[in-house]
Amino acid sequence: MMRDNDILFFNLHRRYLNASPQFGGFLGIFTLAAFLNENGYRAQSYAGQLTEGLRLIDEACQNHNIKNDRFIL
Repeated sequence: MMRDNDILFFNLHRRYLNASPQFGGFLGIFTLAAFLNENGYRAQSYAGQLTEGLRLIDEACQNHNIKNDRFIL
């Protein structure tokens, strides 16, 4: 479950070659979230499988009455 945030970062991947995308290679989004947290925003990042990420996005949208969202692909 995600906490209340001003911004969420997602790096979503399909499972491939039995490799887990949750571990390693995603320092950028976590560093950016940490920087924003230090500067007065509430930010959180998630890196992992597409299906779990979509579940978290749906949960955040439903629970927090999101009116203005931006998705960058």
